[in-house]
Amino acid sequence: MLNYGVRLGREIADTGKMPIVIDEDSYKPGGAEALEALEAIHGRLPETAEVITGAGGNHRYYWAKCSVSFVGTMGTNIDLKANGYVVGPGSRHLTGRTYEWEASSDLFNGQEIADVPEWVPDNFSKTAKLTESGAKVAPNIEPLLAYERIFIKLDLDVISATCSRDKWLRVLMGLHCHSQSQEMFDIADEWSQTCPEKYDACALIKAWNSFTQGVGVTYETVRMMAMEERTKDVDSSKLLESLNRKRIAEPKCATVANTVIVPDEVPVPAKPTCEIPPHLLTIPGKLGLMVDWTNATAIKPQPMFAVQAALALGSLAMGRKFRTASDNWPSLFFLNIGVSGAGKEHAKTAIERVLRAAKFSSLSPASEYTSDSAIDSMLRMYPTHIAIIDEFGYMLKAANAKNNTNGGTARKRLMEVFGRCGGTLQPKAFSTATLTQAQRNGFGPQYVENPALTVLGMTTPTPFYEAVGSGALTDGFLNRIIVVESDLGRQPARFVDQVEIPDDLVRWVRECRVKGSGDMADIIDTVHSQAPVPSILDFSGQARRWFDDLELRCIERMDELEMHGMAEMYSRVREIAMRVSLIVAHSSEADVIGADHAQWAIDYVTFWADRAISRMANNIADSPFAALCNDVANLILKEGRRGLTVFELARKSAKFKGADTRVRRSVFENLESDRHIRRYDTRSASGKGKTRAAYIASEFVEQADQE
Repeated sequence: MLNYGVRLGREIADTGKMPIVIDEDSYKPGGAEALEALEAIHGRLPETAEVITGAGGNHRYYWAKCSVSFVGTMGTNIDLKANGYVVGPGSRHLTGRTYEWEASSDLFNGQEIADVPEWVPDNFSKTAKLTESGAKVAPNIEPLLAYERIFIKLDLDVISATCSRDKWLRVLMGLHCHSQSQEMFDIADEWSQTCPEKYDACALIKAWNSFTQGVGVTYETVRMMAMEERTKDVDSSKLLESLNRKRIAEPKCATVANTVIVPDEVPVPAKPTCEIPPHLLTIPGKLGLMVDWTNATAIKPQPMFAVQAALALGSLAMGRKFRTASDNWPSLFFLNIGVSGAGKEHAKTAIERVLRAAKFSSLSPASEYTSDSAIDSMLRMYPTHIAIIDEFGYMLKAANAKNNTNGGTARKRLMEVFGRCGGTLQPKAFSTATLTQAQRNGFGPQYVENPALTVLGMTTPTPFYEAVGSGALTDGFLNRIIVVESDLGRQPARFVDQVEIPDDLVRWVRECRVKGSGDMADIIDTVHSQAPVPSILDFSGQARRWFDDLELRCIERMDELEMHGMAEMYSRVREIAMRVSLIVAHSSEADVIGADHAQWAIDYVTFWADRAISRMANNIADSPFAALCNDVANLILKEGRRGLTVFELARKSAKFKGADTRVRRSVFENLESDRHIRRYDTRSASGKGKTRAAYIASEFVEQADQE
């Protein structure tokens, strides 16, 4: 008798299936029991073609998908054979017994080979076993910061997971280099799954576990890959609209023979400064104490942010408790913009310390809103409260992401809350079809009467201007915010003594919300469905005339801004100024909003509105390419007639440094067309040194020619 083997693990015809064998050595100790235990957990194996082996065991034949790679064993004395050969029926064993078809499972008597049940590959494939062991992650590693998560996901959004395997591995390696945490692995896994036809959990884990910390590709490579994806389809011939720069005469292109002469010693340009009217660096009345105390306790003073903090405190303390006779309520939104290390965070610290001293800590319950429902829930719990939001620019950027619907709805809800101070904030409607009547009744009122939300945001310039496109200038969100950007830059830290919070300030805050003696801060103002009964301040005759004049100025200013698409930025200036005047009047402990209160509020709001519009005109861009052009142009303009070389630009701008040659060429073509910034060969007035190739705005070249 001739012995033979049956080939396993090879596709039969074009079925996409291959034969495998579950080899149960039931004659060995524990073999039968092990299989019974598996079937008790996962279900019985289906009837299939079965061979009784010469040793007394069983070969069960099944079909399996060719794409699955199996491990070699399923348990004690149970082998899973998916490669090589098994001894075929009719062959003789060493014991002399023959491999025979089980009587009721003979392939040649009508028994078909069944498909292997899903629980077998789910538990005994190599992918399953590797996934079960999991990815190697570093223990006790610091979690990613909120802005890191946002930026990483924004970068991965533009890098397709359908890329080549080499590019896929480089992305994974960059993520691994940045963090070996489970959180980062989950981000890599989520991104890889965006290409389901290529996704292989086993391959992902295997690749992740093969990387060595600090070796190979860094995350900077991933960032550059994302930038390349964002800019590869940009039409470099499209000109950026110049909102506040006049066209200038065509200069003659300089050559080595006709060089532009610059002084031997070119002073370093001073940081741009804004002449802030001195009276806008404090606030009349008790809130002036807040400004002074905030400046006195700041390690890195920022006087304009101290004023913002004081106004935010007044907005919060007076929320739902005061209004004007024209139904203006005090709730306001503020945004402080400053470079990192400038000291903008002290505004938050100052407000929280004053609230603690006044026993109103519960009025600052949120640091960010994840959705519109989160805003509603918080207002029902705290109808009056303040949200102090750090990294406001990154929050806006995340809200703009196409896959972040919650962030977008939160921004829309904030806009609605701002306008509902004098009315009712109605809830969103949800289906209650599946609820019982008792459950419906248990909800209680979901609306909020006169919601009083104060927002104080803080951000650095780059993420804010990157997040804000031209659409944001017209959608009604930014025009609800008093935006203050500091020109003071990074401040040296100083030693400050502990300064007690002025008693008059604490007393004023408490008396805004609690009348008479007592300590009711914990239960005051918590009934969201009950309309408050506020104190009412009327405008004096002169104050009314000031605001009538302001209305005409706003219309005129909006007409001027219309051609630039920024008219909406002035549409709420009068309304915001009236709210500010209410705060200033009560800060001054006046019963009427007088001319002085109105004038200060108008000066403050119009000054910062005009400045914000100017900054946004210079910095807002709707694409990464436009943002890069603006970044480079602003750096060159700051250097005046000296200009900047390509090497100097790369040192000053990380975006420019990361751009490839093609993108850089497009940037310079764009700047020449739109900003009249060109390359000039320059030399010093003394004639010493090499000729220097610098990019200079032509207006500075013309000034040099005139001199």
